[in-house]
Amino acid sequence: MKLAQQGLFIFLLSITSLSLFAQNPRASKRASLADSTRYTKEKTETLDEVVVTASRTPRFHKDIPVLTQVIPQKQIQLIEPRSFNEILEFTLPGMEFNKHGGQDNLSYRGFGGQSLLFLVDGDLITTGSTSSIDFDRIDPDNIERVEIIRGAASALYGSNALAGVVNVITKSSKKKFHASALASVDVAKYNRDNKKALVGQRYWGNVVFNRPVGGGKFGSNTTIGYNKAPGFVIVDDEGAGNIVFDVDRINFSQKFTYQPIKAISLKAGVNANYRMQQKDKYLNNSFMATDATLGAVCMIDHNQSLDLSYHFNNFKRDSVMILLDNEKRPVFNEFLHHLRLQYNLDCNEEHMLNFGGEFIHDKIASPRLASPESPNAKSMQTGIVYGQYSYEPIKELTLSYGGRLDMRSNFGTHYTNRVTLKFRPVSMLNLRASFAQGYRTPSMQELYFFFDHQGMFYLYGNDKLKPEKSNMFILSAEYNNRMFSLNANAFYNIVRNRIAMIPTKGGYQYANAPASDNKDRIYGIDLNLRTKLPYGFTLTGSYAYTYDYYTLQDDKGNPMHKEDGSKVLSTSTRPHSLVGMLTWEHTFNRNYGISATFAIRYLSGFQSGVRVEDNKFEILSYNAATLAKLGISQKIFKVFDLYFGVDNLFGYKPNKLAYNTPLTPGRTYLTTLRFNW
Repeated sequence: MKLAQQGLFIFLLSITSLSLFAQNPRASKRASLADSTRYTKEKTETLDEVVVTASRTPRFHKDIPVLTQVIPQKQIQLIEPRSFNEILEFTLPGMEFNKHGGQDNLSYRGFGGQSLLFLVDGDLITTGSTSSIDFDRIDPDNIERVEIIRGAASALYGSNALAGVVNVITKSSKKKFHASALASVDVAKYNRDNKKALVGQRYWGNVVFNRPVGGGKFGSNTTIGYNKAPGFVIVDDEGAGNIVFDVDRINFSQKFTYQPIKAISLKAGVNANYRMQQKDKYLNNSFMATDATLGAVCMIDHNQSLDLSYHFNNFKRDSVMILLDNEKRPVFNEFLHHLRLQYNLDCNEEHMLNFGGEFIHDKIASPRLASPESPNAKSMQTGIVYGQYSYEPIKELTLSYGGRLDMRSNFGTHYTNRVTLKFRPVSMLNLRASFAQGYRTPSMQELYFFFDHQGMFYLYGNDKLKPEKSNMFILSAEYNNRMFSLNANAFYNIVRNRIAMIPTKGGYQYANAPASDNKDRIYGIDLNLRTKLPYGFTLTGSYAYTYDYYTLQDDKGNPMHKEDGSKVLSTSTRPHSLVGMLTWEHTFNRNYGISATFAIRYLSGFQSGVRVEDNKFEILSYNAATLAKLGISQKIFKVFDLYFGVDNLFGYKPNKLAYNTPLTPGRTYLTTLRFNW
């Protein structure tokens, strides 16, 4: 490992020297933050979007060697999401959300939520004593765009980026003054007692102003929102039920920016999210998340800059005992401190480099992390050195290498690589190939969980767990012009030490999958299409196929077989998934325009073997799911937008509940009024 550390240091030093002394400097290709709405002569809707996630600096989409997808604000608004989950479900095939009690569950093409790294404006989101984030913390109405890195991104972002990165970019404005607001109501067929209508409400407001102050520029962005999502119970054909609890949520965000001189930009912000989950007449769950950020960008010269940021996050969950005068009992309380310094060099069009260091301190106190032999407060410290270098020997070819050295307090040192190649034989065609290593250290829950599940069984952590590691290969081709965009990619992922929960005496325990288990082979293809059609129509669609089957084993680790001698295969991943959106838009005059959107989401049915006893199994069948939305939006006097829509248009109901079964109260009717000035 010392050799790897030395290699990284020598690599960064040599590349820095090479770039600093490169000849014939030309204009920088690095986009500024103000370029996020700028278009070049090609005027495509994908090539000239500015993205920040793939390189941690603003760059035009066409120049990024790493496969990156952008969900723009316009597409988000067409979906009219009531939650952040809906944005991903209707844009990423294979993305499935569910809830178990107060916990969000996510399944994405063979991986759980703990293997996708979620960021807000580049900052980490804490998870508490669980393996997935609380997705209700992300305000869907305050999103400017979502950037997604496909495939392992641990070489730049570290643990939890085993399957990719999802970075939520919140709204901002450069206008001198901007105000916006919305009010929304949705009504479903039934609630948990099936006797009366289920009504949800959503209110949101935002005020932005930018003013010259003391020879510099000062900006303020204030956002506040309230969301009430009533609960319901869903029952399958066998009478099994799952309850989604009532939720009242308040979001608040305040961002300040100050540019005292042209070369220095400062930022500060705070976000607060409070959520009350009304479980029953005896018990509620309260969630409180608070984030504070400080940051500075210093332009050393035209080609060099320094980024410095500090992020503090506190995420707390309490049980509220209603019959005991609303007494609060702690479930978990997490504190995270994250400090980062990054140097960016864009000396000319051929060489681009950024490298930096990070320090993360993460501490969780929870009775669910306690055991008779250990206290209930756990912590981890991580020191990080990372770097990424892009070289463009000719205009059509870009080579990129990224490396990251993680030094974690309880898992030692690990080095991760990523190599990518982008070839652009003609102006509208991009070919990409990449090899990326993934690395995920076990979460606090997976290491130290000790929880009595309502007296029925125990859930155990395992402090002997090994980190998950992966090698991922991706090939992709992307074609863009003014009217048409097509992307196809194939991936093959080899994952070692997969962490899963297995039956054990008195309950379930986290464990690494044995080396003989072929579950560590995941592969598939993606097809993505966007085209403009005549008469104001636009069609987008994405299809995904994923193979994630593994052989079911008995209590001795031997493969189980069917009567015909074939092996029993098990999976929790639907092999086929599809999302699509057909939009029609027409502007009648400067004061009135109309658009209609039909969005559909299809998840294929599948069969899976499940072990019911030590040496017995059964084959379970899960039906396909088709969920659709139909909406009509009217723009009035340029400042009003009136939306009417129907969700779950075809009235989908599951025949069998599983952890990744789509949960819906039935057909839902929505109306939203937006104001922008």
